Amino acid sequence: MSADGELAVSASTNTIRVWHLASGRELHTLFVHTNRIRGVTMSPDGKVAISTSDDKTLKVWDVASGRELRTLKAHSDAVWGVAMSADAKVAASSCFDGTLIVWDVTSGRELGTVLLGNSIYERLATAPHGFPIQHTQLA
Repeated sequence: MSADGELAVSASTNTIRVWHLASGRELHTLFVHTNRIRGVTMSPDGKVAISTSDDKTLKVWDVASGRELRTLKAHSDAVWGVAMSADAKVAASSCFDGTLIVWDVTSGRELGTVLLGNSIYERLATAPHGFPIQHTQLA
């Protein structure tokens, strides 16, 4: 949800929807991945969203237009969780292969990788003022 409470994004198996909360209107239905969608997050300003998928990618897209801005590729398996910094410049994604990748959202460049071992982090969230990342461990 955007910080002003005006917009929200939701994900289902193969679609992402953008909602205007006050009216309950659906603004966009997006089919952005080639495989099951695992999660989605929106920047606090409501301008950018990032989705994750079993297709091993993250998609960064413009919320207002529904246009894909870039695809982030570096994971070797399904991407489960994603969190974005408060300024929407950095994101972190977790993968079924036990890695966490930190990204520059604007350029799509990989900033670093953390090996989590046998742990899988299904959900990620940033602290109220940005990183560090909070997580929910799946296994």
